[in-house]
Amino acid sequence: MQSSKCSRKPSKRQKRKNNPNVPPFNLHSVSTSTSFSEAISSVAGILENRKRILVLSGAGISVSCGIPDFRSPQGLYANLDTQELGLICPEDLFDLECFQDDPRPFYKFAKALYFPLGGDKRVEPSDSHRFLALLEQQGKLLRVYTQNIDGLEEVAGVSPKRMV
Repeated sequence: MQSSKCSRKPSKRQKRKNNPNVPPFNLHSVSTSTSFSEAISSVAGILENRKRILVLSGAGISVSCGIPDFRSPQGLYANLDTQELGLICPEDLFDLECFQDDPRPFYKFAKALYFPLGGDKRVEPSDSHRFLALLEQQGKLLRVYTQNIDGLEEVAGVSPKRMV
């Protein structure tokens, strides 16, 4: 008795496998001799035909804007004046119980984070933030998952419904 072939439609993975025009993204295929502009062109070529792009971002996306990351030697935790803020340790700044007891240290920190130059001039989004907004404008951005609290994605133009 011979088995009949399955009549299911091919999966997206099978279609990609059978279609050389839609290569999977693979950083390991980029040679160390590849120039930066070649690598960027390769990524741009891959993204050009994609829809529903999901982005995971962290503090690094905002460091070029002057907003520190948390854990590096130059980061927030290493340079936060806990005594000035009345905290025992830097992590207390983001502790819910500490915030509920006294939210003033967090708001003082947030003001310095959002307005590091003083006054009401906010930090400007980076090219990375603007790129996320461009992906959304082109109908390619599914979602941005970020741990950032600086809001620069929205300042750049990413709609809140795309942000998690």
